[in-house]
Amino acid sequence: MEEVYEEGTACAYDCGVSGETPLIYTCTIEGIWIPSGSCDCFSAELPKITGATHSCSNNTYPEDGKCEYLCEVPSEEPLIYTCNQIGHWIRNGSCGVLNCSDTDLPNLPYANHSCTNETYTEDETCLYTCETEGDIPLTYTCLSTGNWEKAGDCAKPCNKSSLTNVTYGYPTCTEEAYAINEECSYTCEVEGTGHVFATCLQSGEWKLTGICGEPIPCSNATLPNELNATHNCKNETYAVGEECAYTCELDGESDLIFVCLPTGIWNKTGTCGEPPVTCPSSTLPTESNANHSCTNATYSVGDQCEYTCEFPGEDDLIFICLDTGLWNQTGACGE
Repeated sequence: MEEVYEEGTACAYDCGVSGETPLIYTCTIEGIWIPSGSCDCFSAELPKITGATHSCSNNTYPEDGKCEYLCEVPSEEPLIYTCNQIGHWIRNGSCGVLNCSDTDLPNLPYANHSCTNETYTEDETCLYTCETEGDIPLTYTCLSTGNWEKAGDCAKPCNKSSLTNVTYGYPTCTEEAYAINEECSYTCEVEGTGHVFATCLQSGEWKLTGICGEPIPCSNATLPNELNATHNCKNETYAVGEECAYTCELDGESDLIFVCLPTGIWNKTGTCGEPPVTCPSSTLPTESNANHSCTNATYSVGDQCEYTCEFPGEDDLIFICLDTGLWNQTGACGE
């Protein structure tokens, strides 16, 4: 049963964002709801239009506020959205229609077409002839945006799962099924040493073309010299994936290891610990009218060396060891 309201009954709307006055509908003696006030429109709710953009950047717009779109192909009546009383955007006008170009039709290795017009209008289609027909004919339809939309497809007898690795290489194609004459590329373990691809045949089998080059062994002579670390790897050469572990004077967060890559280059993983920063006493500055008796060879961060001044100043002359390995002066001698 419908709910009935008496004359003068008011119903307030929750706009989310209200206009200058809240939106209220009041029941009249004639049984009609009369609105007063308004809701604002959110710019975030303006639609995205293919082939058109706008620069309406206010967060909200009041009743009768407008946002005009810039069309790639203008029409006689501009495309404008206007905010109505209840906070909804109302569309007026439109953009012009773009034609589709025959040059944008894709060249497919497994199908061809005989569409020879230079341009096509909205809803015109181009039918492809497949090497092996699929369940739905392969067509491209011209959209009002000037783009082609694909429908249907050719049969795809070749499966990615039936591809096998080659010597020093493996397939890197992403689709699960492939049509006749489509290709799947391989990645060689040693980049730049070969090119391999598989071509889909009508039988559903793959035809392999090309080879990958052999991985290059790593030489012991190219193992790098690491500061504060040594190794005992004595083989002249190492195969791909073999490792050489270093012994660190100071342990790091993970072991220092070099791994042989297929390119014949060693790849470093892990690090050694860094020796603590110290300040050499030999770098303590010579001060006129002052001397010190700091005789340790090195000092740790935060250690101090106090000078004795001939003429004392307001503060003692002290040098402090910083974490950069440099001495920092505080205080001074008197003149």
